Amino acid sequence: MNMTQASPSWRTETLIRTSSDLADVIDEESDLLSQMRTREVGALQAKKTSVAAAYEQAVSDLQRFPDPLQRLDHSRMAELRSVANRLEGTATRNILALHAATVANQRLAQAVAEAARQQHATNGTYRPDGRLGASGKTAAPGPLSVNRTL
Repeated sequence: MNMTQASPSWRTETLIRTSSDLADVIDEESDLLSQMRTREVGALQAKKTSVAAAYEQAVSDLQRFPDPLQRLDHSRMAELRSVANRLEGTATRNILALHAATVANQRLAQAVAEAARQQHATNGTYRPDGRLGASGKTAAPGPLSVNRTL
């Protein structure tokens, strides 16, 4: 049976299913982010995009044709509210996990940049004025060996 032949309640069933599927994917992403397994997050993006598009379509369909929502029995309405609440909580958790991962990555990048700056300042490189190091003081010369056999 295709969607046009199905009962009007297929729209609400689709919304319930896609909401639950989207919450599952977002939960998985949040878990990976919380565990700092950011490389694995990329593998979820195609699935997340697909499920999010299906969810958006289900919401759009019900906005255009709201009648099935008005005819839902109490148990299905309770299920729809439950999955909507779960999706909202999952999205909030995901936002926090994304923010924490972003901050952690920024701090790591800053630490690497600072370490590189410190290493560059103390490695005895020449400045534009010909002196060694970044401080302007002449650094002690490094080890030197001379081969006297030419």
